[in-house]
Amino acid sequence: MISSRSVLNIDNITSRFNEFLSPVFTINCNVIYTCYYENNLLSIINVSEPTGFVRIFHNILSIKGSTENNFVGYGHGAYSDIWYQHAKDFNYTHLIKINEVMSQWHPNIENKKQYIQNYFFSILHDGGIIPAVMLIFLIVKSLANIIKEKYVFGYIIFFYILITFFFQSTITSPYPWLALAIILFHKKKYA
Repeated sequence: MISSRSVLNIDNITSRFNEFLSPVFTINCNVIYTCYYENNLLSIINVSEPTGFVRIFHNILSIKGSTENNFVGYGHGAYSDIWYQHAKDFNYTHLIKINEVMSQWHPNIENKKQYIQNYFFSILHDGGIIPAVMLIFLIVKSLANIIKEKYVFGYIIFFYILITFFFQSTITSPYPWLALAIILFHKKKYA
């Protein structure tokens, strides 16, 4: 039997977190050197779920970069050019070194283009707080429509919207926007 806990790797992550009682532990990052890192949940997720952590890592860099820039935005497409600088500025390069996926990007990591893998954090980083708040307003409005109109299938669509706007989506994909439109305009005459 497959459970959501095993699919999401939650059991493995929590058992690793409980096993490491020391505040610092080592892991073999690659053949050349050993990395030392703190025993915190972020590091454990990094080791336990390396591909999923890449998404989380870029979301964190987006938030911290936005905060550092007073939520003004860096400009369209800026994240792909400055993501590694953010990692250095916020002292997160050790998380790259211990990640199974990102550690392979060396030695040319400074030139490696990376993108935030969802709409919200991409908009927050590159566009700033105003378009990010507008997006949140649309999402909250869609939830209000679901509740008001007792649109049961809308909850499934809403869950899809949350996943695609806040965790994982191809930025060029129109499907999250179409799903949002389905909820916002499903009772309109020409929708």
